[in-house]
Amino acid sequence: MKKLLISSLIAGAMTASVSANAAVYNDNYIGLDENRGAANSTDILGGLPFDVQNMEVTVDGDEVTVVVNTTYTEGTNGTHGGDLFISIDGLSWAAGGSTFDNAETTGTTWEFAVDTTDGALLELGQGETINQSAYGANLDSYREKHIVDVDNGTAVANAESTASINAGAYTYTFLLSNLGQNVLADDLGLHWTMSCGNDVIETNVPEPGSIALLGLGLLGLGLARKKSKA
Repeated sequence: MKKLLISSLIAGAMTASVSANAAVYNDNYIGLDENRGAANSTDILGGLPFDVQNMEVTVDGDEVTVVVNTTYTEGTNGTHGGDLFISIDGLSWAAGGSTFDNAETTGTTWEFAVDTTDGALLELGQGETINQSAYGANLDSYREKHIVDVDNGTAVANAESTASINAGAYTYTFLLSNLGQNVLADDLGLHWTMSCGNDVIETNVPEPGSIALLGLGLLGLGLARKKSKA
């Protein structure tokens, strides 16, 4: 009976990890602030109204859901939220790490974006305009040269994607199969910021199998503790 129970728990953990892998990535990206210089770059400019807290990524088969959790509100100081940028080759930050990284120094190539306005999946490199963050009147509250959103983008034909904004959460969905053949979730790098660039988040998406292994490891630890108590 115990063997059957353990087998059932392991199978359940593996099934859950394959059907819907969710992970939360805290904002550990700094981003070059050329007004201050790399040595004085900070994560958030302008304080709490611009804080990007984390990015929650769920992989459910072919569908990827990305939720950007933030205290930022559309229209703050005349700014707006950007689009979700997608790299199918992962992130490659500037030499020295994210503190030195912006649109001009990065080694990351962004092949797609999900438009926050209409939810369209856009293929980049087709003659579109990629807008960057720029300094405003208050130089202490704006960071420049970080990609924000896309104008005149080319939508991927027959793609299934969405975008919505609700109470501090920017939510996007797209299909891996719409990004090209043999693209896997752990190939992805993701980027989001608002038009002032006051806080930027970038993250790689890990291999779904690693989440499954973590779940099995925790399960095994719990069973071992239960056995030692017995």
